[in-house]
Amino acid sequence: MALIAGNAAEWRRAEILAANGHGNAHSVAQVMSALACGGEVDGVRLLSAEAIDNLIREQV
Repeated sequence: MALIAGNAAEWRRAEILAANGHGNAHSVAQVMSALACGGEVDGVRLLSAEAIDNLIREQV
């Protein structure tokens, strides 16, 4: 698969459970900072306490 395939419309429309996020380094860092900072980024709550618990809980 060519590197450009990640920008193809077909790739972006695909529902791939392990790879469905699209973003640049800055946007990914903002999402991860919400997890690291108790669910809040720049004064905006993005994740509830329950969501954080579900994200860090071992999934089996």
